Amino acid sequence: MKVSAAFFSLLFAINILSAQEVLFANQQLNFEIMYPSSWKSAEYVSQEMPFNVWNPIKHEKDFQETVKITVVRTKTSDLETCYNTSLMMMEEMMKSEEIRFDKMGNTTINEFKSYWATYTTVQVQKKGWFKKKELRKSKVYFIVRDRKQFMITCTALDCEFSAFEAAFDEIAKSFVFIERTNI
Repeated sequence: MKVSAAFFSLLFAINILSAQEVLFANQQLNFEIMYPSSWKSAEYVSQEMPFNVWNPIKHEKDFQETVKITVVRTKTSDLETCYNTSLMMMEEMMKSEEIRFDKMGNTTINEFKSYWATYTTVQVQKKGWFKKKELRKSKVYFIVRDRKQFMITCTALDCEFSAFEAAFDEIAKSFVFIERTNI
């Protein structure tokens, strides 16, 4: 009996949702986020990308699902302005036809209004003289606070994204701002 890769992806995504979680806290940027304890995290993080975790299981296409947070300083704390600016920058990238928007919407993450967008990109990998195209799908959540835009980006192979989307949403919705305590 042959079992499909999609079945294993779905099974793994279900395990993510019920797995023990690890709390990541960044005191400088005042946020916390939870992620599955089975996932790996980057040892070095920067001010621009303070959070980077990935699924340790490599698939047949040698790809691992990832969740990253990117922080960009803005001139405003207005979410809609920051979101629209980000979309315009993404549309510029779309001119190369290497990226396409799939869906957009809004939600609330721990009482903060958030916009989100999903898009598909074409990644070209070269192995010797052979070029391989691979579709990757990402979902980005946009949150703004104190003139900083936090972008939580979740990425998987296009063919497996739907199996991971619920887990990605759970990770993103665990994002919370923490109040500074002066000791």
